[in-house]
Parts: sequence; structure tokens; C-alpha cells
Amino acid sequence: MESVGLTPLQAIACATVNGAIALRMEGEVGALAPGMAADVLVVDGDSAADVTVLADRANLRSVINRGQPVDLNRPWPTRAPISGEKVANWASSILTNDLIG
Repeated sequence: MESVGLTPLQAIACATVNGAIALRMEGEVGALAPGMAADVLVVDGDSAADVTVLADRANLRSVINRGQPVDLNRPWPTRAPISGEKVANWASSILTNDLIG
């Protein structure tokens, strides 16, 4: 986030609003609005000041997934690779504003 000069709110927008644009799902996801599919995280902390509060499960107070509350007392599901999924590093260095000019 700091490497590319984003504020915490800009980073959150990249993952939500801009993510919807990248996925060609504008009007379906990416915002909290009537008729939109939305997942909601309620955290103990100010993600607008420190986005890392979103990464710590201890900060989660409530989660709504596809309109349904999630039981936070259950174990976290494991993530298995998706068939054909390929994950790799595509850059040898962090992309910064200085590099993209």
C-alpha cells in the first residue's frame, strides 16, 4: 500500500469498487447498496486509519457473507487450490510510483 502511495481507504476501494470494475461486475458487487451482493466485515478498529486491522481475526466482531451472518466461533475453512490455478511472482521488485512515473 505504502509502496504505491495509497491511503488505507484507497487500498480498500481497490479491493472493492475497483475490483468490481476489474471483474466486470459493476452494479453487482463492490458497494453497500440495495440489490448489490455484499460481504460485510465489522471490525474493532479504524480501517480508514490502519488497514491492517482487517487482517487480524481477533479484530473481527461480525461477518455477513452473501447476506447471511457467519458463525465466527467455527474453525476457519481451509482453502484448496482451484483446478488450473496458477500462482507465481510476476515481478522481481515492488512496483512503485517512481517506477511507473
